[in-house]
Amino acid sequence: MKKAIVVGIMAVQVFIAHAAGESRVSCASEHVARGLAYCEQLRDGGKDAGLMAVRARIEFMLALKLDPRNSEAYYQLGCLYRDVFGYNEHAEEQFMLFFRLSDVSDGRRKKVQDKVLPELRKKISKSAVDLPGIDSRGAAPLSFDAANGLAQSLESSGRGKEALKYYRIACRLKPHSFGVLVKTGELAMKQGMPDVAADVFSRALATLPGSHAAVESLADALHKLKREDEAKAYRLYLSEIK
Repeated sequence: MKKAIVVGIMAVQVFIAHAAGESRVSCASEHVARGLAYCEQLRDGGKDAGLMAVRARIEFMLALKLDPRNSEAYYQLGCLYRDVFGYNEHAEEQFMLFFRLSDVSDGRRKKVQDKVLPELRKKISKSAVDLPGIDSRGAAPLSFDAANGLAQSLESSGRGKEALKYYRIACRLKPHSFGVLVKTGELAMKQGMPDVAADVFSRALATLPGSHAAVESLADALHKLKREDEAKAYRLYLSEIK
């Protein structure tokens, strides 16, 4: 009797878990649909294009929070990062995840593999060659460790503006270095450069979409720039992921 009760309870738990999983996938699909609608408005242009890009981005990130295997959200986020935000390294990451998770019948897989990813990697390589900053010998571009170390040294000696220059170089050398991105954004705010801070915090969010600190800091920087609608959108996103 007891065994039958236990089995029954387990069956109910499995059913509830399955239903919850289906609900999350369904909600994720709704977020993707809203994101695509914003992308349509973005393509129409106009003064609200920046806001539409932000809203689309948020919808795709929310979809992935609910369903981390949603290949469509990865594809669309990759397109946004490549075509609108200019975050090539983050776009590459999204397209790679799309390729790994999408169904083999999806016709976009071949295009992503044969064209999209090679073109992105070419752009990334060219960007690395064009990096500013020369080492102490006056020859080679700075390494990430050298740029970051120099930035820290300059900041500790009170030379914030110079430090920011080298933090930004470090960010370009390692675009997924979340800690350095946040540090760079914080220093940019202290230096009265909210435009730089907003860009860096936005890249930090692309690196770690669930970071409350990145979202809050990005919203604060956008508020300083009087981009209130975008700031509000990110604050609503923050309330969704808390």
